[in-house]
Parts: sequence; structure tokens; C-alpha cells
Amino acid sequence: MATLALTGLQGLLICLGCLLLAGLNGGLPALPRQPAFWGDILFLVLLCTLFAFFAMNYALRHSSATRVALLTGSEPVFGALFAVLWLGETLSASSWLGGLLMVAASLWAVRPGRLQTATA
Repeated sequence: MATLALTGLQGLLICLGCLLLAGLNGGLPALPRQPAFWGDILFLVLLCTLFAFFAMNYALRHSSATRVALLTGSEPVFGALFAVLWLGETLSASSWLGGLLMVAASLWAVRPGRLQTATA
């Protein structure tokens, strides 16, 4: 599947999922009419969601399986570190341990010299 088509499918599924959740919760709330709000929404949808998905899909398609596994396995940890370092969030000891286990599992999965066996 082409990168742009995959990104379009991801965007469509996000849109449909959000509309489904809104429908289950009584429908959409009253939406603001201010142009600044809609400008912000347009920016978030186009750049922070669709472009981010496209860039990620493009990069993953042009990377090795090892790099993709390491990146996608550790992505939530980077999000948590961003929240801690830049936004001042705090994490519990179990959250830090979970992040450490996620990174360890990602590194374990892509370690060099791992025995490759074929299953029949």
C-alpha cells in the first residue's frame, strides 16, 4: 500500500472512531464558531496528525525492520519523557519501571546475534 493511501486510511479510521465515540456519548457538543478555533483545529489535524502519520509511515517504509521495532517499541517511553522533561509531569515508580521494561524488551528484540529459527 502506498504511504499516502495508508495515511489516508489511518486518518479515516481516526475520524470514524471519534464520530462513533461521540455518538455513543450523546453526540457532538456545541462547537465554537470563532475562526481562531477552527484555524487551530485545521493546524492540529493537518500538521500534527496527518503529516505526522505520513512522515512516520514514510520513514518506517524506508527503514530496516530492526529500527522499526526499536522505534515503535520505545515510542511511548519517549512520549512520557517528553511529558516529564518539558511539561513537568510526574511519573510513579511503577510508571518508570514500566518504561524501563519497554525499552529493555525493545532492545532485547533487536539485539545482534539473536538466534533466528524457522518455525514449521
